Amino acid sequence: MRPGISGKRCRAFTTVLLATAALTAVPSAGTALADDAGESPATEAGTTFLSAMPISQGQEAKASASTGDYLYWAFPADAGQTVTAKATVTLPPSSARHGSATWTLDAFDGLRRRQACASGKGTRSAATQESSVDLSCKLRKVRSWAEPWANDPLPGTYYLRLTVVNLPDQDLGLPVQVDVQVSARDGDAEPEDGKLDAALNPVSGGGATQQPGATASPTSETPSTAASESDTTVATVAARAGSGGVNLRETDALTVGDIAVTVQLVGADAQLTADATGTVSDLITTANGAITVKTLAGDLTLTDGTGVADGTAVSADGAGAVTLTAAGAGTSIIVSADLVSGTGPLTLTAAKDVTQTTDADLHTGGSATVTATTGAITQ
Repeated sequence: MRPGISGKRCRAFTTVLLATAALTAVPSAGTALADDAGESPATEAGTTFLSAMPISQGQEAKASASTGDYLYWAFPADAGQTVTAKATVTLPPSSARHGSATWTLDAFDGLRRRQACASGKGTRSAATQESSVDLSCKLRKVRSWAEPWANDPLPGTYYLRLTVVNLPDQDLGLPVQVDVQVSARDGDAEPEDGKLDAALNPVSGGGATQQPGATASPTSETPSTAASESDTTVATVAARAGSGGVNLRETDALTVGDIAVTVQLVGADAQLTADATGTVSDLITTANGAITVKTLAGDLTLTDGTGVADGTAVSADGAGAVTLTAAGAGTSIIVSADLVSGTGPLTLTAAKDVTQTTDADLHTGGSATVTATTGAITQ
């Protein structure tokens, strides 16, 4: 037993683990509220999970304790309820304290899994001159069921734990007064007969989607594994892909070249730290992935980036096709580095010119087609 908590420490609180929900069996929260209406405040707190002081929703709990004690209470919660726990710690006189102190209010389910606060301030620091600190934690809605791997709140017993986590050593053992109360708002455990009016993003074909509210057109074709077309508005692009390939549609002019990349690490304090920088270049696929690029209102320029300086701008593995199009009126394709496919077709189509510099070649074991609709082909 730790000194400073009034009353006995050996209050029995028997728990039974349910085989299905694996939470502690207790009377329903609604029953507890009805039976305990008007009951007097609890005046004790446990010091472990096993000795946690049982309280009802709406019942006030008070305790006299020493700074540094772990204080525990247990309460029931039913499916559909959203529980809010509040605690007020009345601190020792400022003249007796040597610095600020940080207090925390944690909630746990019957399996002693910590339950995150959906809102509220479960941890607060009190400056030396402050006389009290208020804590609150609103839990997620209690569900009637959950997947075995999930940490969702389920019906049963829940625990509150209140303690100080940071303070000057000289302040350990100073007396404090604690007031705790748990309340709940009832609601539906699960929506009944709920359904979507329409799919959020209906499938219109293999790898393609429609806007919400659109009607999907049935198709008997085998779904494609190719990448769906991605609209972009960028100046420069580089990409890597596997069998899904690369499929881009640019709203204006586009250059295949260098993209600077920074790799960031997430630390234990959730802060990002730059770990490495580099350059990604060219459009490259593996596993027979195709490469399709179209500009709608600008030239398409193909260059060899410095990230992989091999004289190649576009490289499709195996039978992957390369299809490059400058579709806007008066727009051209400028090829300043090699275009490569193992055995797939190479197809270049420009509304105006196709210009191939002296250092650029087209390499494929399949066919190559170059079209300059209103201009010239220069090689």
